[in-house]
Amino acid sequence: MLGGTYQNWRNIEENDEVFVYPGDEDRGIIGYATAREVKLRNGEWRIHMDFDLKRCHLLWKSPISAGQVRQWVHYPRRNVISLAPYKSQIQRRVPWNAKR
Repeated sequence: MLGGTYQNWRNIEENDEVFVYPGDEDRGIIGYATAREVKLRNGEWRIHMDFDLKRCHLLWKSPISAGQVRQWVHYPRRNVISLAPYKSQIQRRVPWNAKR
C-alpha cells in the first residue's frame, strides 16, 4: 500500500495498491489504483497504473481525511510512502468497506 507517486518511484512494485493524496485543499485520499507496471526507462522511473474509477469516485465523495493521513505521515506530499503499517486502519476507512 502506497500513497503519493511524485518522487521515489523505485519504491513502488507491480500490483501495489496506490492511494492518491494530492495534499491540496485538505482533500485527503481521493484516488485508488493498482500499479500495473513499474520500470526504469532512460534513467527515469515510469509507473503505469490501473485506476479503479468506481473506487476513485467513492473516495472523491468520501475521502480519507487529510487530518487522518497527517497522523500517519507528517509530510505526505510529493513522496511515495508505504502505508502498510496502517493497512487495517485504511481498510476500515475506505468507503467500499463501509458498513451499510
